[in-house]
Amino acid sequence: MDRSANLHLYRMTIRQAAKSMNVSERSVKKAIELLKSGRSDLFAAVEAGSVSLHRALKLAKPEKYDKPRDGLKALVLAWHKANEVERHLFLDRVTNGER
Repeated sequence: MDRSANLHLYRMTIRQAAKSMNVSERSVKKAIELLKSGRSDLFAAVEAGSVSLHRALKLAKPEKYDKPRDGLKALVLAWHKANEVERHLFLDRVTNGER
């Protein structure tokens, strides 16, 4: 039985799991988050070593982990997430110089 995929069966604390697998508690928390995302394919890729845990989380939860690094990217992302009314309000404010 794979211990990393079945921590709940061992009733371990995060600290105990981290110590037994020689990883940080943060890594255990992130692995649990990846499991809860339902992306077993990504979890398997992490276990196999073909994808990092960080990269897997970015793929599983891009809204949380794939944040834009600059203002322009943030604007583009916000534009695509906005509905038509929000886009019109935004354009009105930008055109009129409002903040």
